[in-house]
Amino acid sequence: MVDVPRVARFRWTIKRKLLALGAGTLIPIALLLASWLRAEIRHATRDAEARLELAGGQAAVQVDLLLADVRGHVESLARHPAIRSGPRETIEQALGEVVAGHIELEGLLVVDAEGHGRASVVREAVGVPVSVSDRAWFREVRASRRPVVSGFQVGRVTGHPVAVLAAPLGRPGEAFEGAVSAGLSLQRLHALFASLPLSGGIAITVVDADGRILARAPAGGPNRLGQPLPSFAALARSGRTVSAFAWFDGTDHLASVATVPGTGWRVVASAPRALVQGRIERQMREVGLPLLLLLGVAAAVGLVIARKVWRPLEALRAAVTRFPREERLAVGVDSSDEVGDLARAFDEMTVQVGTAQSALQRRVGELEALSEAGQLLTSTLELSQVLQRLAELARARLEADVARIWLRQGDSNEYRLHAQAGVAANADEVRIHLEPGEGLVGSIMARREPLLLAHMQDDLRLVNREWARAGDFHGFLGVPIVLEDTPVGVLACMRRGPRAFSDDEVRLAQFLALPAAIAILNARLYDETRERARENAELVTSLRRALDDLAQAQERLAETEALRAVGQLAAGMAHHLNNILAVVRGRAALLLQRVEEPATRRGLEIVERAAVEGAEVVRRLQEFSRAQRVAESARVDMNALVGEVLELTRPRWRDDAERRGIAIEARLDAGEIPHVAASHERLREALVNVIFNALDAMPSGGRIVVRTWASDGRVHCSVTDSGTGMPDDIRRRALEPFFTTKGPKSRGLGLSACHGIVQRHGGEIRIESRPDHGTTVTISLPAATAASVPEPEGGDRAAPPAALNILVIDDEAEVREILAESLAAHGHAVTQASSGAEGLALFRAGGHDVVFTDLGMPGMSGAQVADAIKAESRATPVVLVTGWDEEETRAARGSGAWDAVVGKPFDPNALAAVIARACGRRDR
Repeated sequence: MVDVPRVARFRWTIKRKLLALGAGTLIPIALLLASWLRAEIRHATRDAEARLELAGGQAAVQVDLLLADVRGHVESLARHPAIRSGPRETIEQALGEVVAGHIELEGLLVVDAEGHGRASVVREAVGVPVSVSDRAWFREVRASRRPVVSGFQVGRVTGHPVAVLAAPLGRPGEAFEGAVSAGLSLQRLHALFASLPLSGGIAITVVDADGRILARAPAGGPNRLGQPLPSFAALARSGRTVSAFAWFDGTDHLASVATVPGTGWRVVASAPRALVQGRIERQMREVGLPLLLLLGVAAAVGLVIARKVWRPLEALRAAVTRFPREERLAVGVDSSDEVGDLARAFDEMTVQVGTAQSALQRRVGELEALSEAGQLLTSTLELSQVLQRLAELARARLEADVARIWLRQGDSNEYRLHAQAGVAANADEVRIHLEPGEGLVGSIMARREPLLLAHMQDDLRLVNREWARAGDFHGFLGVPIVLEDTPVGVLACMRRGPRAFSDDEVRLAQFLALPAAIAILNARLYDETRERARENAELVTSLRRALDDLAQAQERLAETEALRAVGQLAAGMAHHLNNILAVVRGRAALLLQRVEEPATRRGLEIVERAAVEGAEVVRRLQEFSRAQRVAESARVDMNALVGEVLELTRPRWRDDAERRGIAIEARLDAGEIPHVAASHERLREALVNVIFNALDAMPSGGRIVVRTWASDGRVHCSVTDSGTGMPDDIRRRALEPFFTTKGPKSRGLGLSACHGIVQRHGGEIRIESRPDHGTTVTISLPAATAASVPEPEGGDRAAPPAALNILVIDDEAEVREILAESLAAHGHAVTQASSGAEGLALFRAGGHDVVFTDLGMPGMSGAQVADAIKAESRATPVVLVTGWDEEETRAARGSGAWDAVVGKPFDPNALAAVIARACGRRDR
């Protein structure tokens, strides 16, 4: 075999990698530093340009303000009538006052249309004749008829450099009559820039439209007023905010140009380029050189550190290469860094290998214990057997003298010892009461963490200290048994003598507590399965019972329909029976008035009493045949009713709340309100239901406020609670029958019953609620009026006339005759009619004081007869005679035309009171 030579390959040793790392770190840092320096230079340049722009802008504003002030005085003088047409002395006096108040003015001049001076005031002279017809500014004013600002000028009187501001005389649109001009001293223009922050070599130069210098600050060097600014045309045309130009002496400057509005003037803020660049270079030297020096120092330090790293690593590599051949090996690296730690760790590796083998054996033991516990779980579902064998397994694997399993009894603070190993006592007989955190077991349950003690007898939490001392128990290990994130018990192990448990044994105990939790869960599931089976059996039984109940309900429904038909039949029969009983009672009463023989009277009294009792039986039949109606209305004081309801519900909102450890406040905010027409009992029932609903919405306590007020003829009562409230979808359905959010214990009829009661009283109910903001239920009812709640009839009434003409109308001849005879017995004259039409015809014939009419008659009912009689004679009393019940009588009342009602069978002796009441109502 031919040996193939190995190709030499480049090796990335630690040394080379560290050098490459240093180079790869320093080079990007150097590039980053260079980029930063360039950015700083650009930033410093932009900062210098910004200062130039700011200085130029501020100076332009100052110049514009000065020109605006002078221009205002000139235009005001030009419009003044005295300046236009007054004598020279007056004009010069006015001009002098303006010049005296403005030191920046050299003088003022008023010229005519040809440019010849009419009046002038100059600081050195007054009234000097002068002509400005050859001045460019005069020609511009005359041509444009507008105010103008000139460029550089030399005053003809003073010889001083000035700038002229001129305005035509008169108002715009008038013929040119002349002009008023003001000479602005350019020497004074320098004073404007004294307040500007001119630093860093910045200078301000003001030039006119032709580029001639009008002012410069700070002052220094030759006086160049009136000289053209070098490179002005290039500066004016440049679109850049900052441009370069050459000064008179040839030095380069950076300049920013700002325009003075409406003048053509420019303000140039400039600074020598060398000065700006020198300042930037100085800043870079102050910052850049230290950074470069720091970079060099970092490179040197990195190289030294790299040498400290790769040399120990080389020694460690050599030692590792020799490790398979040498059992005891010392690397020999004396270093306090991580490499030294690695070398020392290598020296201890053989010891750690032995330790790892021991740990592996412990893990094998733990797995065996878990395997055995798993077999216990599959061998039986009886909780007591599983827990007992787990206690024995824990005692054996943890080498404990005693192992115990405590389980908490439900949600109480009672604990029962379900299993123990190593003690002969019966576990079922041991029970203990522990408050949260009390005792070792209670502490483990509260903290939900393992508890490891070397001397349990010295721990202050120990409850049964005598038992521990008697058994000589010192070492203690307890772990919680957790089921579904809830501690349900404790596995506790104890050792005699000075033998403490280790951390590895704590972990093994936690492993053994897990099967205990699974066993508890399996037992619960098994119990639940048996309970479900029992419930299913009960459900089948309940279903069968429900089917039987359904069949019975169907039978009862059929019976109910039959009873309803019987009730309807009974209503018709009751009316007929009342007519018969009216004849019987009436005849018996009349005979009693005429018979004196005792035996006969006794028989007649029996007949009369039987008729009365028969009428009571008929009334009950009528009650049976009609649906439930609203109870008789009365005048109800809502404030008093609310106080009564709060007192009735006090056991619920105060006593029951205090028993449950919560506080509920209930109070009444009563307003000034009228009475309502309602049933006191029904309205009280509605308010009690509303308050009970409010209490159900405050399981943690709160406040109930009942408020009453009146508005728009209605009385309002609101019940507001601070409970949980309800969303809109539930609020909209709250008044529906059988709708509830309280579970199967509620029938869902509380608010729906309230709604029905309020509606039957002509009112309305309104609910306002928001989740977590409480609920307000408002009941609104009509206020009581004299018509809505009639006063009870009674009291003294004036007796009717001794003899009246009475018309009796009834289609039943027997009833009509007995009524007529009864009235005649009281001394009245009676006319009879067998129908409504006949009775109405007799009434129209005249002469009747009172009319008695039956309600139910063919053709024309008693109600129609009453309406017709009242339409013709409102004062005639009408008495209704009826065998129908009260509700049907009210339904037929219509317009309420009658004055009194007599029910069949009637008491003949009571007819006089009926007539008196009817006549009394008429008189009112």
